[in-house]
Amino acid sequence: MKKLLQLFSLLIAMNGFSQAIVLLDEDFDGNSLPNGWTSIISYGNHDWSFGSATMPGNSTYNVTNFPNNAAIFDDDAAGSTDSHNASQLLSPEFSVAEYPLSAIKLRYQYAINNKGANGDNTYHASLKVRIEDNAGHGYNFIASHIYTTNPIYHWVDIRHFLNNHPEFDKAHLRIRWHFDDHGTSPSWGWGVGLDDIALMVMPENDTCSDAQPISLASSSLVSNEGASDSGIPIPSCGQVDPGDIWFKCTVPASGSIIFETTQDSSSPLIDTVMNVYSGSCSNLQEIACNDDAGGGTLFSLIELDNQTPGSTLYIRVFTYQNDPYGTFYFWAYEGTSNIGISNIPGLKIYPNPADNVLHLKSEQAIEKIEIFNLLGQKVLMNKPRTSQPKLNISNLSSGSYIIKIKTESQQEDTY
Repeated sequence: MKKLLQLFSLLIAMNGFSQAIVLLDEDFDGNSLPNGWTSIISYGNHDWSFGSATMPGNSTYNVTNFPNNAAIFDDDAAGSTDSHNASQLLSPEFSVAEYPLSAIKLRYQYAINNKGANGDNTYHASLKVRIEDNAGHGYNFIASHIYTTNPIYHWVDIRHFLNNHPEFDKAHLRIRWHFDDHGTSPSWGWGVGLDDIALMVMPENDTCSDAQPISLASSSLVSNEGASDSGIPIPSCGQVDPGDIWFKCTVPASGSIIFETTQDSSSPLIDTVMNVYSGSCSNLQEIACNDDAGGGTLFSLIELDNQTPGSTLYIRVFTYQNDPYGTFYFWAYEGTSNIGISNIPGLKIYPNPADNVLHLKSEQAIEKIEIFNLLGQKVLMNKPRTSQPKLNISNLSSGSYIIKIKTESQQEDTY
């Protein structure tokens, strides 16, 4: 039996990724006050400490510690001789002048142990957050917190404050966190912790009407941090947190299109759920939903055929229930290989260009894959013996390659 080798031209390219812009990012992982930050004692003689994740009062009241080092104000350490303790943390200066205010969100993780000597939380220690500029304008209480023993994330959409205060110099802004035990009796509120502070220019695709356009044969590094509930009923698959982000894409002439999410190794997000709609934002019709078929065991992949060329599809992505939010890669590409007529039934190869992972799909098991550079040198070989292999090509340099595919029924030798 004559072996049939299917030859394809494969372009491996390094894609340029658009991503959320981080204006301020501080994890307090060091043992001292970070560069650019200012610590200010308002009352008493106690200050913030660094190099520990331990919340004050932890052993007494089962307060949850931070997962990593945090900025800690241990009010109890000041002792009962101080009737009033208060201290502030002031961020470095940053500018939002060149960004749309609707896309700027502040995130931080905080915990407050506000329990007094009798174990209740009636004492009125507080953490207040304000935004200010170098001209002396300050808007108090963009957030205010009084009690939580479990470190939790808080998000602030600062557009409302800046839009309502046009006098602010948007090129010279700072964020101030102010803890105050208010001198109550007993005269300490145990303490507060801050961690994982970030000010980010977020994608504005938090609703269907603001869906981010995606071109075929492209990928983007995107973020769902700060995403809110768009009010559309939850998808038909998976269990999700309500915060969703939206994309839209035009169906190509072939009517075949693929959407995929894959992991960003630097992000805590490890699990997505994705669904696709036809129609319009006012009349959405779910046509597909997927939880765990994508690039990694917990990411999403949706393949669609027989779609109407030129129509618009809306894609909605969630974090799986109770999992972290963060950045991930979102891919869109035509569902055929677009690189020639195949003798292998049902063969699809995507994406092309490819970056880190090449997907193949066939009606028959693929026994062997070989990739050659244009000098004829073999640079990669794999024997997947499956009909839907994924090939790691991250070690290949950018350029054009030849790929040879042998299926179970098209070879007489064993490899």
